[in-house]
Amino acid sequence: MSERESWPPPKAPAPTGPGELPRYRQRQERLPSSNRTAYEVPMFAGDGPSAPFGASLAGWWQRVGALVLDWLVLGVPWFIITFAITDAFGRPERILLSNGTHTTTKTIGGWIWLLYGVTAVISAIYFAYFNGTRSGQTPGNRAPGIAVRDIDTGAPIGWRRGLVRFGVRFVLYLLFVVPGLFNDLFPLWDPRRQTLADKVAHSVMVRL
Repeated sequence: MSERESWPPPKAPAPTGPGELPRYRQRQERLPSSNRTAYEVPMFAGDGPSAPFGASLAGWWQRVGALVLDWLVLGVPWFIITFAITDAFGRPERILLSNGTHTTTKTIGGWIWLLYGVTAVISAIYFAYFNGTRSGQTPGNRAPGIAVRDIDTGAPIGWRRGLVRFGVRFVLYLLFVVPGLFNDLFPLWDPRRQTLADKVAHSVMVRL
């Protein structure tokens, strides 16, 4: 042999033109800047249905799980406070059971409606603030990584629209529960996975 081959073979020269970048480098070049806010970062296509601004829409089960967590956050303290008030200030009342016997329990009468009213106000503030401002996430939304956004811009919807969003859902449940359930099931067949409350508030739930 007149020439000996060197081992290992020499490396190929690094590509210089943008069109010659390796595939993984081309993908990195398209990634958004890290200093952009969450609602400005578009998601990659092909990750399920997307909002008009590009983010992937939250799934129905993700929404249900987040709502259950939120009602636990609100409901457990309400139960503890109601039990404590009833035990301290309630009056004994005999109740006839189905087997014909009686039992005694404590009730606070019409004051329970005051507790319901206070709970409704606290819930309205809770959902209006967390869904409408900052990250658009309640504590329950943070677990599955979903958030409420303006359907056109991807920005937070603000506390006023957050309050409207909660109010529509609250009123629908007051109408004999069934309209409220219909509202919560609406994302299952809606192309943008919105509830009726979302449509009124011009909002959508997305995955972050």
